[in-house]
Amino acid sequence: MTSHHEDHHENSAEANTHHAANHATGAPASAPLFEGRGPKDWEEQFGPSVAIFSALANPLRLAIAHHLVHRPHSVSELHTCLGISQPLASHHLRILREAHVIDREQHGRTTIYRLKDHHISHIVTDVHEHTREHHAD
Repeated sequence: MTSHHEDHHENSAEANTHHAANHATGAPASAPLFEGRGPKDWEEQFGPSVAIFSALANPLRLAIAHHLVHRPHSVSELHTCLGISQPLASHHLRILREAHVIDREQHGRTTIYRLKDHHISHIVTDVHEHTREHHAD
């Protein structure tokens, strides 16, 4: 049986290891990402993140998001540059919007789509760069 002091020391060592791992990978030094104790806690904490990755786990939706990294687009522009029908583009834009990957705003009769924020932009560009670097062989 360990004393409270020893337990605290072990937890501090674990926290320092976590901090060092984050520092080595370039991850921000912050509180641990997950502090839950079971599946319900996992779902509450990671459910919204899973929704984002699920929405992006489709080649066409990832291509749409990649186009939106560079600038906002209308559905008409997206269907033209991706070579897909406008209804198909609209369908995938709806899924991305529901997962909070993109936002839309009206400009007269035209709806313009953009990525939700810089975090989504980083996810899209980082995964693309990662796959280009590691699958170039």
